[in-house]
Amino acid sequence: MYRIIGGDGREYGPVTGDTIRQWVVQNRANAKTLVRADNSPDWRPLGEVPEFASSFGAPPPQPPPQPSSAAAAPGTGPSPARAQPDFAEDLSTLTETLKARDYHLDMGRCIGDAFNLLGRKFWLAVGGATLVMFCMIVISFVPFLGSIASILLSEVFYGGLYFFYMKLVRDEPAQVGDAFSGFSRSFGQLVLLTLVKSILLAIIVLPAALPLVGIGLWKWEPLVMVPIACVFIVPFVYLSIAWMFASMLVIDRGYEFWDAMELSRKVVSKHWFIVFLLTIIAGIIGAIGVILL
Repeated sequence: MYRIIGGDGREYGPVTGDTIRQWVVQNRANAKTLVRADNSPDWRPLGEVPEFASSFGAPPPQPPPQPSSAAAAPGTGPSPARAQPDFAEDLSTLTETLKARDYHLDMGRCIGDAFNLLGRKFWLAVGGATLVMFCMIVISFVPFLGSIASILLSEVFYGGLYFFYMKLVRDEPAQVGDAFSGFSRSFGQLVLLTLVKSILLAIIVLPAALPLVGIGLWKWEPLVMVPIACVFIVPFVYLSIAWMFASMLVIDRGYEFWDAMELSRKVVSKHWFIVFLLTIIAGIIGAIGVILL
């Protein structure tokens, strides 16, 4: 069985090889259409797969979009194949599509799907997260440079862990080593993401600390200072949630750090409060899980 990426950037399958050959005849797929066998983690152009190479007699057109996060309904089949000039324009098209498209975030379904995944792949999921967190803690205890390294590498670790979980969600072959993919995929962009996010959030939150310090040291009026502190804390919380998917976009889609931050912010802002609530609930469930373990 195979899965392919149609000209609309969506994933179709699993389907048989005969179905794909039929789509080629119908111009729904071409030699540059990306295909992946269910037992393989790699996407390859159809023209490079021996099973389908004979279906193409003419030079192939340009490649279609890279895989998007949305999978199509089984059996629908892709739209007629369309050419894409290059990867940069591909990302631009995906960006505009995501910004224009609305979405419905069902918190109950998200939590239910997470428990279902955990039930099916408990030791792999928990083992990967535990190993990443252990490495982060060990690095933080390294004398002199440990605290700096743990900060600079935070998005590298989290990005790899998110990439690992995305493979589990997509039912792609995954191993614990994938949780450290941040060191081999977009390492520089993930470090830059950490730096820029940390600096911007620090600039926002530091003014909030001054009134609180003033209350303790200089006996400033709490009724005045606390609201002032909250004025700065609110944008800090907003951006912390709005940028939470930036590392996923960097490591999974190859975005540069700033484009990933902006796209994450714009998409999350459409339903920011629901994303915020889901983050709080997930954090509580995660904390309970750690305690029970």
